[in-house]
Parts: sequence; structure tokens; C-alpha cells
Amino acid sequence: MRIWDNIFAYGTRFLIMASLAILKLSESELLDLDMDDTIQYFDSFKQEEGGESKAGSCKVLKPYEEIIAEAIRIGNKTVTPTRVQQLFDEYDEEQQKIEPSHNLLAE
Repeated sequence: MRIWDNIFAYGTRFLIMASLAILKLSESELLDLDMDDTIQYFDSFKQEEGGESKAGSCKVLKPYEEIIAEAIRIGNKTVTPTRVQQLFDEYDEEQQKIEPSHNLLAE
């Protein structure tokens, strides 16, 4: 029911907020996976038993209370063009640390 409350409060924007929250809460696990394992990871979210979904049946998905709390934190942040550029710059710095040979390809 809390999910519907948030959809009424935030509109369909809450669906995006919740999706981002799931990614944020799963970040450490996702970064360790290759593409095939990532697909299996997300497929495990829709575990069904006897043709019906059961609340809490997914073992890797965080409890909905955590997802809602993180979604609201994400929704309360204002993303400005300056912040987007800052995130791009931080990402580029991290990529340089991971793959220093990446610069050689650009030359």
C-alpha cells in the first residue's frame, strides 16, 4: 500500500525514483557482475511460485521499506546541469583510474 501512497504523492515520477533506488541499493552487487549475471540478477526479482508472485519472495531485492526510503531521498535531490556535469567528471576520473590505457585509444 505504501507504494500506491507514494505514487499518489509523487506521481509516476515515483516509479523512476524507485527504479533508481533499486539500482543504488544494489550497486555493489551489480558492479561485480558481468552482463549475463546482471540479467540473471534482475530476472531473480520476478520469482514466482505456483504462477503467483509472493511478497518478499525475491532473495536479492532489498525490503520495500528501504527502497521507498531511498527513492524519497533520490526524489528530494535537485539535479541541476552543474551537478550532472560534476557526475560526468567524477565518472571520467574513476574510469581513468580503472583503465589508464583508455587514453591511448583516443590518441
